[in-house]
Amino acid sequence: MTCYAFAIASVALALLVTQGVRPLHEQPPVLLFFVAVILASWYAGQAAGFVASILSMLALDFFFVATVYSLRMELVEDGTDFVAFAAATWLVTALQHRWRQSHHKLVVMERDMETARQIQQRMLPSSPPTLAGFDVGGACFPAAATGGDIFDYISMPDGCIGIVCGDVSGHGIGPALLMILVHSYLRALAHTRRSG
Repeated sequence: MTCYAFAIASVALALLVTQGVRPLHEQPPVLLFFVAVILASWYAGQAAGFVASILSMLALDFFFVATVYSLRMELVEDGTDFVAFAAATWLVTALQHRWRQSHHKLVVMERDMETARQIQQRMLPSSPPTLAGFDVGGACFPAAATGGDIFDYISMPDGCIGIVCGDVSGHGIGPALLMILVHSYLRALAHTRRSG
């Protein structure tokens, strides 16, 4: 019901503005009603757009035809107006549907990228190791949400600390996945092999 109220309100507003503003009243008034149909279609859906189309045609016939307040309907003019209004309604609702689909896909992709970024950030060391005589620190700031950069401090079986610094060329999920794989292999290798 709210969608039809929006259609009625948009056509009523177009009628009030067209009647109230003298230059608009003297010009062909179809433009503001066309805008009312587009707004009703975009914000309230296809059904509201068709309701706004019919109301716009009635308002145009009732208030702006040569014999004022007659509701004299001319088949060719009204048919042309209805086709134009209906085409605008269909086009706007089709564009809005595509926009909503694209927006939903973008939101899902951004959420997935944020999750991937958080996972990659958790793989980085939370604090540096304590080494006598050394101040150790590190940070990683990827250019995109994820990337192929990584560093780590790996405790070796012989008590040494291995420092890993890696960079896979590129940004995004591909380099991040490759670096996670390499990082996992390095950790596994460090725990099973000894130097020397």
